[in-house]
Amino acid sequence: MKYPYSMRVRARVLVAAFVVAYAASPILAQQRLIVIGGGKRPADAMKRFVEWAGGAKARILVITWASGEPEASFNALKDSVVDYKPASVEASPDKPLDANSRKRFLSQIESATGVFFTGGDQNRIMDVLKDDDLLRIIRQ
Repeated sequence: MKYPYSMRVRARVLVAAFVVAYAASPILAQQRLIVIGGGKRPADAMKRFVEWAGGAKARILVITWASGEPEASFNALKDSVVDYKPASVEASPDKPLDANSRKRFLSQIESATGVFFTGGDQNRIMDVLKDDDLLRIIRQ
């Protein structure tokens, strides 16, 4: 599905704002962030992502909330990192989060060593992160 130009621009602005907000946080200044725009994911970037997440011990959480096709987005991301042999790659629960899926997500985010947000409408991510507790935990 092709999104209108204005929606893609807004999504990039939101991602840029998100990056700036995180970069400004002293707690997160030691964390690493890889930003990949639309199109094909560079193999070197994906390899580095898995390495920074722990290599063979990496536990990668894929958050597909922005995607209109979460299962396909997850599978594409998983395929792009499987050659680098992370310990696990799992999908976040689909949105909206109910009490059980929220609890599952909190457990996933606590144990993840690498988190990847898939592309799509970034406003969908922000809809989920209206939950202050989830936003706070992701920022940690």
